[in-house]
Amino acid sequence: MAAFLAGRLLTVIPVLWGVSIVVFLLIHLLPGNAIQMFLGTQVEMTPAQMDELRRLFGLNKPLPLQYVDWITRILRGDFGVSLRTSRAVLPDIVARLPLSGEITLLALLIALAIAVPIGIAAAVRRGSAADAAIQFGGLAGLSIPNFWLATMLLLALGNVGTIASIGIYVGFFSNPAKNLAVMALPSFSLGIALAAVMMRFIRSSLLEVLGHDYVRTARAKGLRERLVLYRHVLRNALIPVITVVGFQVGYLLGGTVVIEEVFALPGMGRLALAAISQRDYPVVQGVVLVIALLFVLVNLAVDVAYAFVDPRVRFA
Repeated sequence: MAAFLAGRLLTVIPVLWGVSIVVFLLIHLLPGNAIQMFLGTQVEMTPAQMDELRRLFGLNKPLPLQYVDWITRILRGDFGVSLRTSRAVLPDIVARLPLSGEITLLALLIALAIAVPIGIAAAVRRGSAADAAIQFGGLAGLSIPNFWLATMLLLALGNVGTIASIGIYVGFFSNPAKNLAVMALPSFSLGIALAAVMMRFIRSSLLEVLGHDYVRTARAKGLRERLVLYRHVLRNALIPVITVVGFQVGYLLGGTVVIEEVFALPGMGRLALAAISQRDYPVVQGVVLVIALLFVLVNLAVDVAYAFVDPRVRFA
């Protein structure tokens, strides 16, 4: 196990390096630059003054040298300084990370709470009217954009008080009840599409396992159907579901960008969205690197979870 974890942790380095190159190039290929956004349309400057600003912002160097300077600072733990606020990037990201992480975690829990029982019910009642209704509901959940669902929930529950608030955030440890009330709609809006995806995977995985010989043998031995389902079928069907959960965490982290903007929550996604519109390169690159790191670590945790779900899995 230790050797496996060490090997997987080493793979984080090339992954993050590749992400850093792609993000750096994509950001700098966007039309316009931070200086133009900073000055606006009402300020006129001479070419000499513009050159001096480019030098101050570090934009006067060729792109390869700009990348080398930036990645060297990253390796020292310095994510740079925001071009708009002149504040260090890393503390801003760390301050907003708990909110985005909480939305992601709550959305995942909501998705699991919805998908697992419904997926099991659809598999057990395959071909029935209930199965058809569940599959239709799953298709609807996949088709509804989370930002549209969030907007409709805000309009429908606008008079409910804290649960439909905008621009209000209370830390969990400061006031757990109010925190969960504020985070309920954002998390549900983000988690409903994931619930639809997971429900379909749970259903198909269960149907595959239900056709195996050892399931028929367990039934032939006289075991109760509930015992067969939860002891022999469900555990063996969880491997592909866990894989989907690991990959979908990246989707959830990306979805926080839109959800945080809809609910005006001061999270990492909203920070990234504002930085993109302002061409604040260091902030965008820092946020994307942090999200990539979290995604890689979650998938590492998924691989470790295999051993606990299926004892046949061994790590070399």
